[in-house]
Amino acid sequence: MLAFRQRCCGFGDHRLTTDEHRPGDSSGPYDGVDHLVALQSARRRLIGVLEDLDEDAAGQVVHGEWRVRDLLTHLASWDRMVLGFLGELAAGRRDFDLTAPPDDDWQAWNAVQVGASAGSPLATRLQELESARDALMNAMYDLDRALLGTEVLAPWGFADTVLGHVLTQAVHDAQHTDQILEALGRP
Repeated sequence: MLAFRQRCCGFGDHRLTTDEHRPGDSSGPYDGVDHLVALQSARRRLIGVLEDLDEDAAGQVVHGEWRVRDLLTHLASWDRMVLGFLGELAAGRRDFDLTAPPDDDWQAWNAVQVGASAGSPLATRLQELESARDALMNAMYDLDRALLGTEVLAPWGFADTVLGHVLTQAVHDAQHTDQILEALGRP
């Protein structure tokens, strides 16, 4: 779990796991979880926090050098990466190379994603965030439900079911939403 935290963004644990779940079990930590509702709810909560945000507040430092606006770009980038992963899965691919080669350097990958949006206004970043999640949701609606239980080693270097990988995006949103709230001094 520490490795994923470092790979994603250097903070926050984004995995939904339980000690009881083992690969290949017929039941697991995701039983009864509606992935579409989880994705929508987590993003809706984030958007609710951002509704009254202005450019000054979007410049508030959240972690290290990252500002609120950078987290929005980061989340949109990960949505796009998961979208690509789902597209490849739907096309039959089950073997993936790491997205951040050669050294599995996720800090560098994230820096490139965030850096590409440097200078973009908050409105543009919010639009990218919405667009990325809309595309991810559409892909989830179209995905063959039989794939959800398929275990696969994803491009970010972790093996889990497709459902687990997708639900990680909801956790990712929730944890960064909490960090934004803390940075803005909101409960």
